Amino acid sequence: MMKFLIKHLELFIILLTVMGSIFCSLLISEQISSHDTIVTFHKNYTVLEIFINNFLALLIIVLGVLTLGLSSLVVMFLNLMNIGIYFWYTLETTSLQHTLYLTVFHGSFELVGLFLGYYVSLFLVKSYIINRTVNIGKAAYLKVLKLVIVATIFLLIAAFIEIIILG
Repeated sequence: MMKFLIKHLELFIILLTVMGSIFCSLLISEQISSHDTIVTFHKNYTVLEIFINNFLALLIIVLGVLTLGLSSLVVMFLNLMNIGIYFWYTLETTSLQHTLYLTVFHGSFELVGLFLGYYVSLFLVKSYIINRTVNIGKAAYLKVLKLVIVATIFLLIAAFIEIIILG
């Protein structure tokens, strides 16, 4: 059992992060009424601005390896909690169809991109803690590079979709 846990440690931490953020967003959303304003749009954002914002979040998550994954955990937890609060608030103030329309299409791509970055950070932290070295092999380096590139592509797609939906 311990070998299984260590082998899939990144996935267990991701699962715990998701469950914790869902729980917290439910608790917080209970305190928000339909008369509260939690989202205001003062500006029309461009695809590039949205992409850069999401890419910076990805960089912070991946570079969380420098804090042994702690900053990655915090950024992912807060991102997921914010998405959850927005989801529950929108669901309370509009319909399920509208809520899904606003969150699922671009959110799916955005979350996959951020989760890939979170996985990379946790993978590198686990490699460091278990192997007690900062050197990773060529295969692991290529895996990390591929995951970051794929995550970046997902974030770019999410930015385009977000402009189409919210624009």
